[in-house]
Amino acid sequence: MITTTSTSTSTSYVKDLSEIPNLKKPQETFVDDPDSLQDVNLEELIFDLKNEIKDINNLHIYHSIFILSKCIQFIIKLQEFPDLFLKFRNQQLNKLGIKQQDNLHATNSSDSIASDVSFRSTSPPPSLPITSASFKIPSNNLKPNKLRNTDFKIDLSTVLSKSESDLDTLNSPKAISELISPSEEFESLYDDNIDDIIYDDPNYDEIEWLETPHYIPIEKLIETTDLSKSQSQTLKLSDINLDKLKDEILNHQPQNKHLLKIFNLLKTPNVTIDQFLIRIKTYSPSISTSSYLHSAFLLYKLIIYLNNIELTLNNSFRFTVASIRCSTKVIEDVYQKQSIFSNVVGVNLKDLFKIEMGFLYLINFNLIISELLLNHFLTNEFLDLCSFMKENLPDEYQEISITRK
Repeated sequence: MITTTSTSTSTSYVKDLSEIPNLKKPQETFVDDPDSLQDVNLEELIFDLKNEIKDINNLHIYHSIFILSKCIQFIIKLQEFPDLFLKFRNQQLNKLGIKQQDNLHATNSSDSIASDVSFRSTSPPPSLPITSASFKIPSNNLKPNKLRNTDFKIDLSTVLSKSESDLDTLNSPKAISELISPSEEFESLYDDNIDDIIYDDPNYDEIEWLETPHYIPIEKLIETTDLSKSQSQTLKLSDINLDKLKDEILNHQPQNKHLLKIFNLLKTPNVTIDQFLIRIKTYSPSISTSSYLHSAFLLYKLIIYLNNIELTLNNSFRFTVASIRCSTKVIEDVYQKQSIFSNVVGVNLKDLFKIEMGFLYLINFNLIISELLLNHFLTNEFLDLCSFMKENLPDEYQEISITRK
């Protein structure tokens, strides 16, 4: 006889999605690349950067252009409110460990040094002393100490007794060749093979070179090697880059205001920043993603950290041109002619050169940025700028975040 038992099951529902534990980080799967700036959503990009789904190595070029565009527009709008701009700048400096008093003290000291002409030197820096080695000269009669201590006396009567014919023999080709050519005793000094030189080192011990080098067992290498330290080493390298940035902020010298004149336009163009960047991308396709991100960080550092310029809609176009052009020349392998790029951005060659040089002086010629620092900019500074704008200027944030054709 077969008996059946019925079991009752109860179904439970989760009321809040936050109750589900997050076992692993979200991952991007089968997502189409954007075909235009309109396909890039700011909130989605912020989420991807915050959760490390995207970084400098997997961003699309439209993402980098979008980040550069929003950085420029957010900063322009933020500088229209000086109190908010100062508040945000102090927040960023505090994250680097720079207090407002330290920044003011460094700025005042750099002003005094830059204004005092007496501190500037036009002479080249002193060269380091040349390290010389003493050589063993084969002949015992020619010792440097003996030559140095010998008293050379010239007998004038002997010189005057020489006839003109005897003096003319010095002008003969044979005599000149004997004077020019070195003697055999100093042949080792003129030998191209530096391995033949014998250094006069009393502490030199030839037995050390004959010993067998120390061998490290593989078992000891396995015990002392820890691959898990790679993350800590990455953090250490990141701290080093941030320390360099901190030193640059504290020690930078403000530049003269006349450098800003070349960036001002007589009339503001009837195009948006987005349209201008798309034009550059269309007619200069060799510019990579890294160049646009590099350009965004340079402008951010120049305005927020160094506080050297006031970015407006009028001068933002030429600052964008200068930052992209300098970034391209520094990190790109593909070379693009000045004449072609000047036609793309609508600037003549003479003004393009002045724009680049003015930007270099404003940035103190510090163009090299590491990959770790760029990733830190994406996951920290850019996200801080977006969140600050969203919190303090919500209407402007919504207006700028939407990319229009």
